[in-house]
Amino acid sequence: MLDELVRLGMAEEGEDGQIRLLVAGFVPRQGFAEMAQLMQDNLHDHLAAASLNLEGEHNYLEQAVFVDQLSEESARRLHVVAAKAWRQAFKTVMTEAQARYDHDQKNTPPSERNRRARFGSYFYAADQDERPS
Repeated sequence: MLDELVRLGMAEEGEDGQIRLLVAGFVPRQGFAEMAQLMQDNLHDHLAAASLNLEGEHNYLEQAVFVDQLSEESARRLHVVAAKAWRQAFKTVMTEAQARYDHDQKNTPPSERNRRARFGSYFYAADQDERPS
Protein backbone atom coordinates (compact mmCIF):
# COMPACT_ATOMS: atom_id res chain seq x y z
CA MET A 1 0.00 0.00 0.00
CA LEU A 2 2.88 2.36 0.74
CA ASP A 3 4.16 2.05 -2.81
CA GLU A 4 0.72 2.97 -4.09
CA LEU A 5 0.48 5.98 -1.73
CA VAL A 6 3.89 7.16 -2.97
CA ARG A 7 2.92 6.57 -6.61
CA LEU A 8 -0.22 8.66 -6.17
CA GLY A 9 1.70 11.46 -4.44
CA MET A 10 -0.03 10.96 -1.09
CA ALA A 11 3.06 9.96 0.90
CA GLU A 12 6.82 9.95 0.75
CA GLU A 13 9.43 7.79 2.42
CA GLY A 14 12.54 9.56 3.65
CA GLU A 15 16.02 8.06 3.70
CA ASP A 16 15.60 7.66 7.46
CA GLY A 17 12.68 5.28 6.82
CA GLN A 18 10.18 7.83 8.08
CA ILE A 19 6.88 7.90 6.18
CA ARG A 20 5.29 11.31 5.66
CA LEU A 21 1.76 11.89 4.44
CA LEU A 22 1.66 14.75 1.95
CA VAL A 23 -1.25 17.05 2.74
CA ALA A 24 -1.55 18.13 -0.89
CA GLY A 25 -1.95 14.45 -1.83
CA PHE A 26 -5.33 14.26 -0.12
CA VAL A 27 -6.93 16.95 -2.27
CA PRO A 28 -9.17 15.31 -4.91
CA ARG A 29 -7.34 15.12 -8.22
CA GLN A 30 -6.48 12.62 -10.90
CA GLY A 31 -6.00 9.21 -9.29
CA PHE A 32 -8.14 9.99 -6.26
CA ALA A 33 -10.88 7.50 -7.21
CA GLU A 34 -8.24 4.82 -7.74
CA MET A 35 -6.68 5.54 -4.34
CA ALA A 36 -10.07 5.54 -2.61
CA GLN A 37 -10.85 2.15 -4.17
CA LEU A 38 -7.49 0.74 -3.06
CA MET A 39 -8.10 1.92 0.50
CA GLN A 40 -11.61 0.46 0.45
CA ASP A 41 -10.29 -2.89 -0.79
CA ASN A 42 -7.56 -2.97 1.86
CA LEU A 43 -10.00 -2.12 4.65
CA HIS A 44 -12.45 -4.75 3.42
CA ASP A 45 -9.86 -7.52 3.37
CA HIS A 46 -8.42 -6.57 6.78
CA LEU A 47 -11.87 -6.59 8.38
CA ALA A 48 -12.87 -9.76 6.54
CA ALA A 49 -9.81 -11.61 7.88
CA ALA A 50 -10.48 -10.41 11.44
CA SER A 51 -14.21 -11.23 11.27
CA LEU A 52 -13.68 -14.71 9.86
CA ASN A 53 -11.03 -15.38 12.51
CA LEU A 54 -13.50 -14.33 15.23
CA GLU A 55 -16.08 -16.74 13.84
CA GLY A 56 -13.48 -19.47 14.35
CA GLU A 57 -13.75 -20.93 10.87
CA HIS A 58 -10.48 -19.50 9.53
CA ASN A 59 -7.00 -18.73 10.74
CA TYR A 60 -5.89 -15.81 8.58
CA LEU A 61 -2.77 -13.87 9.45
CA GLU A 62 -4.17 -10.87 11.33
CA GLN A 63 -1.79 -9.74 14.03
CA ALA A 64 -0.82 -6.49 15.70
CA VAL A 65 1.65 -5.31 18.32
CA PHE A 66 0.37 -2.93 20.98
CA VAL A 67 2.46 -0.95 23.46
CA ASP A 68 1.50 2.10 25.50
CA GLN A 69 3.12 4.58 27.87
CA LEU A 70 5.72 5.56 25.28
CA SER A 71 7.34 8.92 24.69
CA GLU A 72 6.87 10.69 21.36
CA GLU A 73 10.49 9.86 20.47
CA SER A 74 9.96 6.16 21.22
CA ALA A 75 6.84 6.12 19.05
CA ARG A 76 8.84 7.73 16.20
CA ARG A 77 11.59 5.14 16.61
CA LEU A 78 9.05 2.31 16.48
CA HIS A 79 7.67 3.83 13.29
CA VAL A 80 11.13 3.69 11.71
CA VAL A 81 11.56 0.06 12.80
CA ALA A 82 8.09 -0.86 11.50
CA ALA A 83 8.80 0.76 8.12
CA LYS A 84 12.09 -1.14 7.86
CA ALA A 85 10.36 -4.42 8.76
CA TRP A 86 7.68 -3.70 6.15
CA ARG A 87 10.26 -3.13 3.42
CA GLN A 88 11.84 -6.51 4.15
CA ALA A 89 8.49 -8.29 4.42
CA PHE A 90 7.33 -6.65 1.20
CA LYS A 91 10.40 -7.92 -0.67
CA THR A 92 9.96 -11.44 0.69
CA VAL A 93 6.22 -11.71 0.10
CA MET A 94 6.29 -9.93 -3.26
CA THR A 95 9.02 -12.24 -4.55
CA GLU A 96 6.97 -15.28 -3.55
CA ALA A 97 3.75 -13.75 -4.89
CA GLN A 98 5.37 -13.19 -8.29
CA ALA A 99 6.77 -16.72 -8.31
CA ARG A 100 3.33 -18.19 -7.44
CA TYR A 101 1.63 -16.04 -10.08
CA ASP A 102 4.13 -17.08 -12.76
CA HIS A 103 3.80 -20.73 -11.74
CA ASP A 104 0.02 -20.65 -11.87
CA GLN A 105 -0.03 -18.89 -15.24
CA LYS A 106 1.98 -21.77 -16.71
CA ASN A 107 0.60 -24.73 -14.75
CA THR A 108 -2.96 -24.04 -13.63
CA PRO A 109 -6.06 -23.82 -15.85
CA PRO A 110 -7.74 -20.37 -15.82
CA SER A 111 -10.87 -21.83 -14.21
CA GLU A 112 -8.80 -22.82 -11.15
CA ARG A 113 -7.08 -19.43 -10.80
CA ASN A 114 -9.92 -17.94 -8.79
CA ARG A 115 -8.20 -16.90 -5.54
CA ARG A 116 -6.73 -13.56 -4.50
CA ALA A 117 -4.54 -12.64 -1.55
CA ARG A 118 -3.55 -9.42 0.17
CA PHE A 119 -0.67 -8.87 2.58
CA GLY A 120 -0.15 -5.57 4.32
CA SER A 121 1.15 -3.78 7.32
CA TYR A 122 0.25 -0.60 9.15
CA PHE A 123 1.61 1.59 11.90
CA TYR A 124 -0.41 4.04 13.97
CA ALA A 125 0.60 6.11 16.97
CA ALA A 126 -1.44 8.65 18.94
CA ASP A 127 -1.80 10.18 22.37
CA GLN A 128 -3.15 7.62 24.88
CA ASP A 129 -6.28 9.73 25.40
CA GLU A 130 -7.00 9.85 21.66
CA ARG A 131 -9.50 7.09 21.00
CA PRO A 132 -11.51 6.35 17.89
CA SER A 133 -15.07 7.60 18.16
